[in-house]
Amino acid sequence: MKALKIIQIGTGNFGKIWLEYVLQVEEAELVAVADVDPRNLEEARPLLQGRNVTFYNDPLQAMRETEADIVLLVTPPHTHLELTVAAAEQGLHVLMEKPIAGELAEAIKLAEFARTTDRRIMVNQNYRWRPEIAAVKAAVASGVVGPIGQIEWRFARNHTSVNFSSGWRSQYGDLFLREMSIHHFDLMRYWLDRIPVSVFAESVNPSWSWIPSGGAANALLKFEDGVSAVYSGSWVNRGPDTTWTGNVRLIGSLGAIELTNDVPSIAWEDGRQEQLAMEPMKYTELSRSLYELISAIRENREPATNAGDNLLSWLTVCAAAESAVTGVPVTIDAASASIQTIR
Repeated sequence: MKALKIIQIGTGNFGKIWLEYVLQVEEAELVAVADVDPRNLEEARPLLQGRNVTFYNDPLQAMRETEADIVLLVTPPHTHLELTVAAAEQGLHVLMEKPIAGELAEAIKLAEFARTTDRRIMVNQNYRWRPEIAAVKAAVASGVVGPIGQIEWRFARNHTSVNFSSGWRSQYGDLFLREMSIHHFDLMRYWLDRIPVSVFAESVNPSWSWIPSGGAANALLKFEDGVSAVYSGSWVNRGPDTTWTGNVRLIGSLGAIELTNDVPSIAWEDGRQEQLAMEPMKYTELSRSLYELISAIRENREPATNAGDNLLSWLTVCAAAESAVTGVPVTIDAASASIQTIR
């Protein structure tokens, strides 16, 4: 089957990582890259290994002049709405980096636009696409430990590979919640297949933090059917780090499904521990996100993390950020895509 043609917009630090993953997907052909910074394009050139790829400084020009199927946006979140609309108007499907937008109002507009177009609009949530995540999902769905009633989640990393003191990230006081917790809150939704209904959170910054603000967070989340989650995460950890997923326990009446150091298992009520089997995946991480969109286009269906679905994860993050500011719980109304503080 013919590969779908890809335009990648954004070749900064994370954009360069994306390039390597895009080139792994047999079903994709990278035909153009664009970035407003010429230095980013030049740094990306060696990664393309002599491929016939056209370079642009103007993303809109790249979309107008290139015969393609998909636009991959590795750009700041406040650009997503404008670029998504422009791409769809050129007949292009869209895969964008998380988060879906910079602010909730923009995210709602983007999700509403996605419902009006026949183009597939998808947000990358690459943490879903790992064998251990799939194993936990299957175990939850099977009911092997009974219905899940509680989640315990601990994440801790000393994250020094990104400069958070400049650029679009520096404007957020609740940076960890917006940049990192989106992955974990999305996984909660994915595993539980439940809609979140409220969040009570705090954004903190320990005295030793090198991040300007919001380097860690704690949250209590509630989902449909009374499922609750206790969440603690940090980018300024001291001591042993967890994996990027963190260590998680999903507790049911018969035991707990656990993910520790990326190893999925069941801890039975009688103390026995049983490791879960992990099935191999053709693609994982970013490559699998792109493959999911390509598959959705070919099968004429919505991708798993389409804009409408991802809005629920972003609503959860925005509710947590609002709670961190107000100091009170925040409710989530998924039907109206709104949040409200509890007074």
